[in-house]
Amino acid sequence: YGLWSHRKRLVAVDRRGREVAALGDLGDYEDVAVSPDGRRLAVSRRDPARGQNVDIWVIDFASGIASRITSDRTDELSPTWYPDGDRLAYVTEHAGFYDFSMRPTSGGAERRLFQTGTDKTHPDLSPDGRFLVYGSANEGGFGDLHLLPLSDGATRPTALTSTAEFDESFPAFSPDSKWLAYESDESGRPEVYVRRLPSGPTRRISTSGGGMPVWRRDGKELFFHARDGMLMAVALHESEDRLETAAPQPLFDLRLIDV
Repeated sequence: YGLWSHRKRLVAVDRRGREVAALGDLGDYEDVAVSPDGRRLAVSRRDPARGQNVDIWVIDFASGIASRITSDRTDELSPTWYPDGDRLAYVTEHAGFYDFSMRPTSGGAERRLFQTGTDKTHPDLSPDGRFLVYGSANEGGFGDLHLLPLSDGATRPTALTSTAEFDESFPAFSPDSKWLAYESDESGRPEVYVRRLPSGPTRRISTSGGGMPVWRRDGKELFFHARDGMLMAVALHESEDRLETAAPQPLFDLRLIDV
């Protein structure tokens, strides 16, 4: 389909990987985020009609109708939902760096959330609406994670990780906002870790490589992709501020290829 084309289908599947619904049109999708009520999907999509820039869209599960949220001539990507389901935070590059902005899903003006002179990636909003977590490269070029309070005028994030030689990325808040899952290569390869917020102990969840963790909505499972492309599930149980984990179980092959 050309140099920039990575056209994909968006599908909903069950735990065995069986397709139960197709969503939207064939397109060059890059990020996906399910709304808090489970009824909509926020995606970033490359638009060949607008200079191949990336915009944010919202797709309604029931109707399949896609609504454009952004239309600037710069890239907007990595959407994450506010708890009310009425707003999206996302990455923008208006000022030459990847910064964070917010816009209502019903339309309206964009508002800048956080801007610095460095790129920031992979944002995730806490389900209680109090914090935004993101990744940013340190002076050595390795990714660290930072926690930003979302009070008005917040400009001082807290460093959650600060390693001179390892990359941490793809942070994801637990549904109760107490835990953070993320990807790190401190073992020598990407693995999934979970830590108690804001400064609790960290434990490794994956056993043979893994990345891009996603929590089940009740917090009782964590999903991630394995090195061989399988979707894995780990059962979780919180007891006295400790997180007990079962062995990772394979669900199905994600078939992470373009079509």
